[in-house]
Amino acid sequence: VAVACPDLGNHAYICADLGPERAVFIHTSSNVYRRRPRPSVLVFNEIISTAKPCMRDCVAVDQLSLAKRACAGDSSLVQMGDFLPVPAPRYLPEQDRVMAFCSPTYAPLAFKLPTIEVSVPADMIFRYKVFAKALLEGEVLAGFPPRGARLQAQPSIVMHAPTNPRVQAVVQPLWAARVGSREELRQRWAVDSRFLLPGVLKWLPASLHDSVSIAWPPVGKGP
Repeated sequence: VAVACPDLGNHAYICADLGPERAVFIHTSSNVYRRRPRPSVLVFNEIISTAKPCMRDCVAVDQLSLAKRACAGDSSLVQMGDFLPVPAPRYLPEQDRVMAFCSPTYAPLAFKLPTIEVSVPADMIFRYKVFAKALLEGEVLAGFPPRGARLQAQPSIVMHAPTNPRVQAVVQPLWAARVGSREELRQRWAVDSRFLLPGVLKWLPASLHDSVSIAWPPVGKGP
C-alpha cells in the first residue's frame, strides 16, 4: 500500500517498503499514471529503481473499503483504533445491535482512514457498556425500567465511571456472559431467569425492588 505525500514532492507517495521519509512515484507504464486526479491510496506489485523509485502495476484503493477491512479484523496492517465519543455510540433497537464510530488506521504508515460507523465486536467490553446504558434508558425492553421509575443515577455514567459499583453491577455480568443484545439477553434468561437482577436493583429505588424481583425477567418486546 502507498499513500499520497505531497510534502515530499509533486505526485509523491510513501510506502512501508521504503519508509515514511522516502518518496516513491508511479511508473509511467502504469494506467494510474495518467489518471487525474491521482488516487490518494493505491497498491502496487513492485518498486523499480530508475532515476527515482517507481511503483509498477498500480491499482487505486478505495479508502472506505480499506477502513472496513480494519473493522473486519482480518488484517493486522489495518487497525480499528478507539471508538469516538462524538458522534456518540448507540444501540439500534430495530437492528438489535450496538454501533459506534471509529477512525481506522493503516498501521505501517500511521495513515488515518475515513471515519465509519461499525457494529461493535463481541470481544470488546465497550459493546456491553453501550448496551447497559441503552437498557437502563428503556431502549431495549418495553416496560423496563418500570414506568415512572426514577433511577438512582444517570445511565450515562456507565460510559465514564467503570469503577462505580452500580456500573460494575450491570456491565460485568453482561461482559462475562457476552450479552450485548436483546436476543442474547432473552437467551440468557431462558437458562438463568435471575440474570442481571441484582445489578439492576442497584439502579432502582428500594420501593420498587419487590415488584421488579417478582416480575423478573421483563421479557416483553422491544420499545
